[in-house]
Amino acid sequence: MTPLYPPGPVQVATGVNGINSATWNPTIHLTLPANAPAGTYSSTITHSVS
Repeated sequence: MTPLYPPGPVQVATGVNGINSATWNPTIHLTLPANAPAGTYSSTITHSVS
């Protein structure tokens, strides 16, 4: 597993011609410290294609 912090590209393509497609099916892992208070936590994951 490779962390994406700081953010960076997952995959890069160069010299691409014509009609192309790509898929990505990430798995998110979260580890909380044993002493973390019980409760509801939230976060935002931003995925962009450029």
